[in-house]
Amino acid sequence: MLELLGGLQEVEDAAKHLVDHYQKTYELTFTLWGDRNKTFLILLAVVGTAPLITFPALGTRSLVLLYLGHMLGLNENDLRLLQDGFPFGILQAIILFAVLYLTINLYHRDRYVLRNYAYLSALEAEIRQTLALAAAAVAFTRESTFYWGQRDFLAGAVRYVYIVLLAGLLFSFLSALIIADWRSGNHLLSLVDIVFTVPTLVFVFGCARSTISIDRKHANAAGPVHVARD
Repeated sequence: MLELLGGLQEVEDAAKHLVDHYQKTYELTFTLWGDRNKTFLILLAVVGTAPLITFPALGTRSLVLLYLGHMLGLNENDLRLLQDGFPFGILQAIILFAVLYLTINLYHRDRYVLRNYAYLSALEAEIRQTLALAAAAVAFTRESTFYWGQRDFLAGAVRYVYIVLLAGLLFSFLSALIIADWRSGNHLLSLVDIVFTVPTLVFVFGCARSTISIDRKHANAAGPVHVARD
């Protein structure tokens, strides 16, 4: 009798530790999910505003310099010297570096979130086994079978829409920048553009590949595999 009670106590303790670990992991993953989405929005904002600085034909550079001249109290001659000597090429390289950094950061955060949700899905199976829950029970299926059973077509397509929009926006901006710099005769700056463009698009492709591979694993695997919230 004592052995039976001791065994039940061990099972109860194991279940308690598993549930606590599950909850803490979920809270951490949810925080990372929010951080990933913020990174995505910041990247969109940077790419959306970058053409105002990188494309001289838009005339925004002159407005920026006029604003700086007004803030610094420069006269017309000083303002002309500032416009002729301002290192817009360096500023453009800094913007491209920021785009690359945010893209890499987005990839890492996205992979971490995907991995954590897959871990939560596997952890749910262990908790259900420890608690000896019936197969029809819905408890501890939130991040696995219940999620996949409730996800409709449009919910599953959200991630793909985001990725296509981001890839299209980045490709349009970066390719137009390379072409504009090349046609202006600034071949060195065009080379710098290419150096930043290639890894940026590679990591965007990595995000897309992760999403597709996770969906395929879920479609083909016998057990539940989870994809992060969109």
